[in-house]
Amino acid sequence: ASDERLCLDFGTAMSKVTLVKDKSQVRDFEEIHVLHLGIPGDQEEISETMLISSVLIDPDGKVWFGKKAQDWSKYYAGLQRLDNIKRYLSEEGFNEPVSSLFNPTDIEITYGDMVMAYLMYLTWAVNHCLEELDEPRNLNRRFAMPCLDTSKSRDTEKLLSRMLGEAQILADTFYQTLGNGIHLSDFIAAKKLVRQERLEYPF
Repeated sequence: ASDERLCLDFGTAMSKVTLVKDKSQVRDFEEIHVLHLGIPGDQEEISETMLISSVLIDPDGKVWFGKKAQDWSKYYAGLQRLDNIKRYLSEEGFNEPVSSLFNPTDIEITYGDMVMAYLMYLTWAVNHCLEELDEPRNLNRRFAMPCLDTSKSRDTEKLLSRMLGEAQILADTFYQTLGNGIHLSDFIAAKKLVRQERLEYPF
């Protein structure tokens, strides 16, 4: 078994990821490294170790993430950011189309797509941190679950497992451009292609 794993925590306002190593035989000595997600996220003045959980779609159809989503939202009166990623994993409406308050374009997306977009951005930031540490990208990962009842929890666990695998592919696909936002149509097209492959994500 691998002696390294990523531990992901999707916070209400900020998200955090740690790299955990344990080379001991019985796995009882954990070496924990908090990833500096704020550096690729260009928000060190707010936090070096946590990534702002925000997504914004501007009127031109460009999707912005993190601090840039917050910065750009100041220019568009009446346009709302999706700020609480965890909320949309625990409430109904995951597969509902995003309202015009969040999506000023004529491209239909769901709230689940918005969560997927943020997970892609989070994974992109993680990739940059792992690259700096000379670590591989496809490490095993664990994630903190929202507080849900048993059946909803099982469904959400499966959903998140699949979405984090897809986020890895999407983050690799847009690796060079994601820091400066991507067009919504490009994201939707890439997501559809990934879903068509019906891939397994053992990590």
